[in-house]
Amino acid sequence: MTETSIMLLTLGGLLLSALAVEAIGRKTSLPRVSLLLLLGFVVGPYGFDFLHGIQETWFDSVANIALLMVGFLIGGKINRSFLKKYGKAVFILSLAVVLSTFALMSLGFYLFGLSMSFSLLMASIAVATDPAATLDVIHESKSESPFVKTLMGIVALDDVWGIFLFGFVLAISDVSRGHSQIIDSLFFILKDIGGAALLGFLLGIPFSYLSGRIQSGRPALLEALGMVLLCGGLAKYFAVSYLLASITMGITVANFSKHHTKPFHTVMNIEWPFLVLFFILAGANIQIQNLEKILWILVLYIVLRILSRFIGSYLSTTLFKLDPIYKWRMGATLMPQAGVALGLTLLIGEHFPEMKQDVLGVAISATVIFEFLGPILTRFAIKQKTISTKE
Repeated sequence: MTETSIMLLTLGGLLLSALAVEAIGRKTSLPRVSLLLLLGFVVGPYGFDFLHGIQETWFDSVANIALLMVGFLIGGKINRSFLKKYGKAVFILSLAVVLSTFALMSLGFYLFGLSMSFSLLMASIAVATDPAATLDVIHESKSESPFVKTLMGIVALDDVWGIFLFGFVLAISDVSRGHSQIIDSLFFILKDIGGAALLGFLLGIPFSYLSGRIQSGRPALLEALGMVLLCGGLAKYFAVSYLLASITMGITVANFSKHHTKPFHTVMNIEWPFLVLFFILAGANIQIQNLEKILWILVLYIVLRILSRFIGSYLSTTLFKLDPIYKWRMGATLMPQAGVALGLTLLIGEHFPEMKQDVLGVAISATVIFEFLGPILTRFAIKQKTISTKE
C-alpha cells in the first residue's frame, strides 16, 4: 500500500473507532477521554502496533490544533459577568491548589531524599492541569452549573500560575548550581506569559470586529478556524505559549464582540474529531520502558499530587468561606495533566541534562495515569448531587 492509502485508512479507522468508544462510554461510568487513551495504547507500539510509528509524526500537530481550540473555548467562558459572579472563587481556589501542590510535593520529595533542585522542579511540573480532558468531560456531562463554570475558570488560570512558578524555580535552580541564567529564566516568564497575552489580545480585537459582520455558516467557519490557527502559528513563531494566547484571544472576543457566541459555537462544532485524534495518539505515545528504576518516585508523585489537590481546595474553601460545594469536589476535578506539564519537562531536560531521563520518565508515566484516572474523578465530581448554598 502507498503512504497516502495508509494515512487515509488509519485516519478513517481511528475516527470510526471513536464511535465504539462513545457507545461504551454511554453504558459505563468511564469518560470517553479515558477510553480513547486506552484505545490509543491498544493500537500503539505496545499493543497491536496498527499505527506503524505514524503517531510520532502526527502527534505534535494534532495536539497543537486541538489545544488551540480548547484554549479558545475556555477563554470564551470568561466574560465580565462570569468574573463578577465567580472571579473570587476562581482566583482563590486556583492559587490555593497550585501553592498547596507545589509546597507539599517539593517538601515530600525532599524528605524522601531527593535533591532540592529535583524536588522543586518536579513540584512545579505537577501544578499544571490538562484543559482538553477537563473540557471534554464538561461537554460530555452537559452541565452548566456554577460549579462547572468555576472549574473552567480555574483550568484557564492554572497554566498561568504554572508557568510563573516554573520560571522562578528554574531561576532559583540555576543560581543554586552556580549558573548565570537567572535573567534568562525571568525573561522566559515575561515573554511566555506577557507575549502570549499580548498576541491573544491583538488578534482578538479584529476577531471581535469580524465576528459581528460575517454571516453564519461557512464564512463563520473559515473566520473562526482561520483565526485560531493563525494564533497558534504566530505563538509558535514568537516562541510564546500558544495555549495562553488562544485563551486570551477567546477572552478578548467574549468581552468585545457583540455577537461573540458565533465563533465559539463554530469551533465547538468542529473540535471533536481533533480531540479524538489527540487522545488516541496520546495513548499510542505511552512509554513504559525504564519504569522499574523510577517506580518509587512515580508512586510518590501520584500520591502527593492527589493529596495536595484535595488539601488545597479544602483549606481555601474553609479559610476564605467559599461555597462548601468546592471543598472536596474541586480537588477531584483538577487531576488531569498533559501537554503543558510535558512541555515544561522538556525545558528541564534542556537546562539539566543529567535529570532528563528520570524527570521525563516520571512526568510521562504520571501523565498517562492522571489522563486516565483524572477524567473519571472529574466526571464523578460534576455528577454529584451535593446542593450548593449559592445555586
